[in-house]
Amino acid sequence: MEFGERLNEALKRELKEELGVSLQKFSFMGVVDNIFMDDGEKHHEFILAFRAKVKGVHSDSREDHIDFTFLSKKDFAKNKIYPIALKKATLKWLKDKKIFWVSQ
Repeated sequence: MEFGERLNEALKRELKEELGVSLQKFSFMGVVDNIFMDDGEKHHEFILAFRAKVKGVHSDSREDHIDFTFLSKKDFAKNKIYPIALKKATLKWLKDKKIFWVSQ
């Protein structure tokens, strides 16, 4: 997010910049507090998860360091998704639609 930017504005901007899609509507799913190591460096992030309806769906990333893949619910459940806490919380959310806050 940019300083002073509202969350809904940041979500619209990021989807446009990274995927070239337009956000039609969205709803908040939950938050994952994730601590991990990458190339020997410690990282701590908060992942804000949203259900989003977009226009112009495709999976071609406009940024070299990010990949996007669209999966069916069945494929999402079968594939390796990281962080694991996000995958588990999302699968639970798909059943109960209750906002989550999980840590990994």
